[in-house]
Amino acid sequence: MFASALLFVALRTFVQVVCDDYASKSGVCENLLKKAFAETLPDIRSAYFLKVMEADNNATAETFAGYHISFLASNTTYASEAEIIQHACKMPYMTREFLSWTAGVVPLFAAYLCFLILGSVWKRYNTKPITVVEIQEEIEMTAPPKDTPPRSPLYVPRNVEPEPEKKPGIRRRQGRSRERIRQREQTFTTEGPSTLEKLSNLSPSLKNRIMGEDPMV
Repeated sequence: MFASALLFVALRTFVQVVCDDYASKSGVCENLLKKAFAETLPDIRSAYFLKVMEADNNATAETFAGYHISFLASNTTYASEAEIIQHACKMPYMTREFLSWTAGVVPLFAAYLCFLILGSVWKRYNTKPITVVEIQEEIEMTAPPKDTPPRSPLYVPRNVEPEPEKKPGIRRRQGRSRERIRQREQTFTTEGPSTLEKLSNLSPSLKNRIMGEDPMV
């Protein structure tokens, strides 16, 4: 975008400079044209118009040669005096219209260029300075820091087997087995003293006979 605008402004400036140079060299043509207007004799008047066309072509050729665009110059001829009066000592109509329609392009581009320059300068001088952070050298730790409490070693139990999953059927069987053991203990307690208690109540001689330690007499 910026490059295309710059190219357009450069073209417009070049055309304007060429037109200004032609206007400075076409003074002879304009003087002859004024003399032709003032002349009343037709023959002298036509002679002045011929000199006007010659001066116009010479001014155009000199101007274009100064800018190395001589290939655009040509010997222009007019069919009548009215055409000479309308077109002589002037740049072509399209060139004049182009300059009139683009008259404000150069000032606008200059203002835009100044805005870009000022913006870049403002950013350059208003940037925040970069803070440099110094990295401290690593210090070897000979003891734990005082701010943190000492860490106790973690106790990890070994050979810990996971508990077997309890199934609903096994729970019922274990409950039934426990109930049977309780019933048996209750029956033993209700029946009376056990055999061990009966043996402890016997006399020592009878115990020896029953156990086979004392021979029978």
